[in-house]
Amino acid sequence: MNGDKWRSIEKLGNDTFRVRASGGVPFQSETSFMQLAFDYEDETLLAVDLKGNLYCVEINHDPPRYKILGLVGPATFIEFSPKDKSEVLIGLSNSDIKVTKLKHVEERCCILSGHQVPPSNASFYESYCLTSSNHDAIIWHLPSCCKAHQLRLNSKTSAVLKTGFSNLGHVVALYRNDVIQAWNFPRLDVDSKIHIRPMGLRNIKDFAFTRDGRALALGGFQSKVLILSTHDWTLIKRFELPNNFVGIKRLVPVSTPLDGGANKIIAVLSSNCALHMLNLAMCSLDPNPRTPVEGVLKFKVSQSGRYLGYVNNNGCLIIMSLEGILLEESAAVEKIKVSSKPRLDTHSAKDHLRCVHREMKEELKLTRLLPILQEFGEYPSKHRALIWTTILALPENRSAFAKLANEPSLQSSSSELLKDYPLADRTKASLLTTTVECLVNWCPRLSQTVYLPKLVFPFLVVFQKNPLLAFEAVLTILMNYCQKWFEYHPLPPLNILGILENVLLEADPKLLNVFCERKVTSTEYAWPLLQSMFSEVLNGDDWLVLWDHLLSYQKPSLFLMCAVAYNICARETIIHHLHSAEDLKKFYSSYGHVRVKNLLQVAKRLDRDTSFRIHPDRYLEKKFCSLPSKGPYPPFLIQQYPKLMAEEYHLESLEKLKEEEKHLREEKRAAAKLAEEKRLRAEADKFLKEVHQTRLDAVRRSYSQMIRDKERSLEEIRTGIRKYSEGEFEGEDEESPTSSGVESGTEEIRGESRSTNRERSATNYEKLRNEVNQLESEVQHLLHGTGPRPSRIFQT
Repeated sequence: MNGDKWRSIEKLGNDTFRVRASGGVPFQSETSFMQLAFDYEDETLLAVDLKGNLYCVEINHDPPRYKILGLVGPATFIEFSPKDKSEVLIGLSNSDIKVTKLKHVEERCCILSGHQVPPSNASFYESYCLTSSNHDAIIWHLPSCCKAHQLRLNSKTSAVLKTGFSNLGHVVALYRNDVIQAWNFPRLDVDSKIHIRPMGLRNIKDFAFTRDGRALALGGFQSKVLILSTHDWTLIKRFELPNNFVGIKRLVPVSTPLDGGANKIIAVLSSNCALHMLNLAMCSLDPNPRTPVEGVLKFKVSQSGRYLGYVNNNGCLIIMSLEGILLEESAAVEKIKVSSKPRLDTHSAKDHLRCVHREMKEELKLTRLLPILQEFGEYPSKHRALIWTTILALPENRSAFAKLANEPSLQSSSSELLKDYPLADRTKASLLTTTVECLVNWCPRLSQTVYLPKLVFPFLVVFQKNPLLAFEAVLTILMNYCQKWFEYHPLPPLNILGILENVLLEADPKLLNVFCERKVTSTEYAWPLLQSMFSEVLNGDDWLVLWDHLLSYQKPSLFLMCAVAYNICARETIIHHLHSAEDLKKFYSSYGHVRVKNLLQVAKRLDRDTSFRIHPDRYLEKKFCSLPSKGPYPPFLIQQYPKLMAEEYHLESLEKLKEEEKHLREEKRAAAKLAEEKRLRAEADKFLKEVHQTRLDAVRRSYSQMIRDKERSLEEIRTGIRKYSEGEFEGEDEESPTSSGVESGTEEIRGESRSTNRERSATNYEKLRNEVNQLESEVQHLLHGTGPRPSRIFQT
């Protein structure tokens, strides 16, 4: 529909116009407008109808006119990009965000994916855009169209009502429970929570920052407006609206001349669809008789405050001038009049900066840059990112990058690569994670490159303000300076290391002989330098100077020569101080041993004097590859990758081996856990046995003491029996048959008494004998540890 003709707009009165939505078919079935947005120049108004058609209204044309640009789909919001006035962000009902040009609405576009539910609003700060739904909020980097941050919202306890960016970098999320969560960009790891109910306002429905970002206005169902300071989130002022005012649905600050961004006037939409103007300076509502505006469903105010656009109850788009409504707060109370005649097309400051940037790129050619580099030895740090961008011819192919950034990433692969490279700075960690995930999406075989974060990170620091340029710089480095690295992947590049060893043999055979005597290979003295891009052996400034030269000369062989040159420059330290593997590892992972000026001198000499027979130029491509400005990025590792690993089933086998390794690692961990449990059980059993043996020894000692006591008692009993027996028989011997003076009856009684005593003595004797036998039996049982438990002796 880009060929649709311009149509005139129906005029309702002075500076008031109406546009009817026709659903893309003029003069037929009408529909309703849903979303609208002004551009930053107050020249264009965009609107989307219920059927998803995008309308463009030229306000500054005489008379104003409109046309349908095309079908974009059902929209949840629409906003102009602050960086490019021809670019528009459209929230779609499928939860995506469409970034498109006005001239190519239905063709070229970038899709930002990440929201779980459709986003409802968008706000901007510098090069970043904040979009949110009632569950999540995402900060996007507009130049690269990629996700920069995902805010941690407390959406589980309460739904998110709205989020917003201020012009000072404040990030605010409003929840339905009247709680505000605030951050300061880019310090998103620290947040503040502000409870609004203690300030006297409940059921908050909307908030709005002033243009200068120093104040925050809040409104809700209650007829109150609160103004908070964004410095410390304290209450500055409270406005009590008239009793006949029915709640607040929407707040929008209105710019006026000479207000300095403080926005003394706020447009307030009430619950009964009436639009009022609240004058904060005069504490008055609707100072002009032309307000309120009735029947307003949705509205937008232009950036300069000149125009008001709103959708009425009939679904029509009404555009009106605010010049006759807004009053200047002065003693004379004069109206601010701005000419309604069409303005001359002038260049804005942003357009001028873009032109300057484009001219700088054209002027920054290598023929002009090399003399500067030779004169000063480095590029100015302030312009280094721009100079590198020009040297590498980075195209800023946003559509290709957005496609890679928004593809589902292999979280396991990227997390496996980043686990040994932690970063304290969360912003840099997020940028590194995004870049590594994009690289893995671009070339899945890079997921096996364990040194990838170490190689990527130094370049990200240079381009950390623009993830797109950082990614494209890394791609260019990989394609040009990492040639032939992957022919033995995932092993070190033995072919490249062999070339370097031959160069060292020709340049310094004594040093190579020292390496050979100590059994040090090029994998230990050259490969650590290459895979870290010298970032581990040079400090930050020296590393930047080194790559100023490497990128300017655009010779991959010079980069390889630097690895040999580093060892030659540090030969005295290597020969006299490095004797163990630990010393070597520490030496090639710490900086301060070689000056970058000496390193470059030796590397250039090697590049110039090394014979062509062993020179790296003989094996490397001399043409410097650049990235395309349109279409996808070129494929990687098609020819260089070993055929054994290039086949798809071999990759699958490698993945299976990784799974098996992971499974074996888990089994080993489980076996170690089982062995530890077994060892603990054995120690526990041993301890229990020792305790049991100690108790048995104590019982035996107790039994032995008891046995000795019983034996003593037994001996006493035997002695008593013996004495008793001897006494009885002696009594019988002393009896005399010739006793005199005793009567015969008495003799008989005595005879009977003696008989009874004998029987009693015999009975006692037998009883004692049985006890002795039983006691002896129990003692024997105790001594031999057999037989039943003694029942009588040990119970006494």
